[in-house]
Amino acid sequence: MLEHHNILVPIDGSENSHRSLHAAQLLAKKTTGARLHLIYVASEFQLENHDEISRITKLVGARAKETMEMDVEHVHFDVLQGDPREVIAQTYPEKHDCDLIVIAATGRGKLNRMLMGSVANYVLHYATQDTILIR
Repeated sequence: MLEHHNILVPIDGSENSHRSLHAAQLLAKKTTGARLHLIYVASEFQLENHDEISRITKLVGARAKETMEMDVEHVHFDVLQGDPREVIAQTYPEKHDCDLIVIAATGRGKLNRMLMGSVANYVLHYATQDTILIR
């Protein structure tokens, strides 16, 4: 069986990202010493808005707690700023030696995809790590 020890899971609060987290949790439980990296990539606007910061912090904290309750030993979480496509596909995985990305097919909505392009599509094309797309 192919084992992945540093699994990146971008979350955005959508139901699909919650499903991708669940899939990654199951994979991590099957690999001794696996580390899950949960990240939320926030916009500049979100980080300037106190209500948004609070919402994001609660979301990421709740997902990290849920992961630890599933007996995943190593959980790291971050709230980052930048272009989600580049952060998820290149910057974060390279910096943290991630060997797998588990990402939801869709997340934030149709308007965002029209303006920015699909984050998942970008990750599938540009990430050098193994990538699992959850629908």
